[in-house]
Amino acid sequence: MTGSEMYWLVKLDDIIFFFGSVGGTSLAIGLIFAIAGGVMVDNKTIRLRVYLGVLIPLTLICLTSFTLNSFIPSTKQMAAIMVVPPLINKVGGNDRIKAMPSKIITLADDWIKELSPKK
Repeated sequence: MTGSEMYWLVKLDDIIFFFGSVGGTSLAIGLIFAIAGGVMVDNKTIRLRVYLGVLIPLTLICLTSFTLNSFIPSTKQMAAIMVVPPLINKVGGNDRIKAMPSKIITLADDWIKELSPKK
């Protein structure tokens, strides 16, 4: 397992959240424009400029924030990305470590047989 594979494994939930947030933000902005368009009767251009002057920067800030939040891993995620792939690669190439789980299961099975009541 490579660091890149681990990154995508860890970050997929955040990326899915990002795309959902972009859709929700787009829907909210569309609703605001629909409501604002129905309310504006006089001085359309002034109100439209105010809405555009406020909503466009807020939208850009929101989308930038969601993008950065989705693709930059947290400290715990970065630690996992850095530690887990070399550990998996080390264990994957070591036959002695691979044999341990079967030995542990055999040992536990023998122990349970010894402790079980005789009938």
